[in-house]
Amino acid sequence: MRSLSLLSHARLLAKLGQMEWRTGRQRVEPSLWKSGFFSDRAGLYPLDRFPHDLFLNDWEIEARLGRINPPESLAFLGDKLLFHLLLDRLGLDVRRPVLAGLVTAGQYIPVGAFASWAEAASEPLIIKPVSGSGGRGVTRLERGSPLPNAGSHLVERCIVPHPYGQRIFGGAINTVRVMTARDPRSGEPFILGAAHRFGTAHSAPTDNRKQGGLVSAIAPETGILSAAIGLGAGNQREVHDRHPETSGPIQGVTIPFWQELTDAALTLARAFPGLHLVGWDLAVDETGPVVVEGNAALPNPNLLQAHAPLLLDARARDFLQHHGIITRARALRAQGLSRAWPSSSRS
Repeated sequence: MRSLSLLSHARLLAKLGQMEWRTGRQRVEPSLWKSGFFSDRAGLYPLDRFPHDLFLNDWEIEARLGRINPPESLAFLGDKLLFHLLLDRLGLDVRRPVLAGLVTAGQYIPVGAFASWAEAASEPLIIKPVSGSGGRGVTRLERGSPLPNAGSHLVERCIVPHPYGQRIFGGAINTVRVMTARDPRSGEPFILGAAHRFGTAHSAPTDNRKQGGLVSAIAPETGILSAAIGLGAGNQREVHDRHPETSGPIQGVTIPFWQELTDAALTLARAFPGLHLVGWDLAVDETGPVVVEGNAALPNPNLLQAHAPLLLDARARDFLQHHGIITRARALRAQGLSRAWPSSSRS
């Protein structure tokens, strides 16, 4: 992996400083910053349960992990319209939201299932920027809504979440993030980990954690949910075995169609061989998994590390060392530390 130039290094430091200011305004943690972590990780990560060296830190994520996928492959997932069209043409055995059309400069372009805006707006819709991340700009439109008059947006028919998700929180589709990595030796993808996001009144209509959503770990063999983590006032870590607003049970719930969901993520990973690490967002409706999007520009593992550090996993250590994200010495140190944590204590 290419090293950063002095100018790129300075720009990265400035970016990290801005991100720390945004995330750490409520409670600054200088000791964490010196160790390469943003201050809000004090609430998000279980740093009181595991050594800091077992976590992939924010310096490693921002400086190195963002360059793990080649630039020429990023466009396949970065442009949401292109992603939709590619899945259609590739004929993959995965379902996706129904594409209603495209809105740009106040005009409706019928590239999807509806010939006109009046036809599309006859049912609830989700509009999202053609490019973007973090749930920014995602809006739910009710029936009969007027045509948006600014920006370029993808328009999709709303996904109706499976009843298990609606019981927990009905105001968002409550996506599952499945992170796949490509084995450097065999070239076959494998699942690095998975987490389930749930919306709140503050984050709706998205389930994005940065906007106030909650995140649960998922047992990879069974699809069973852990308690959910959220950040309260002052970036305080909060653990919820039930949704704090609806009282819907979270801990111990089994995700329906779990095997089909993980199969869909691996199918997607195989379809894009140029990408080494991707965070796939999938929803579950009454008939199975629906792929929402893939995140490859910066496949951040923070949702996984909200429950356990990434470097506990031997396969993760090998993968990250191979790609130069961590050094061999760092991988060996993490390997030694990981021996004190049996798998039963990691969720």
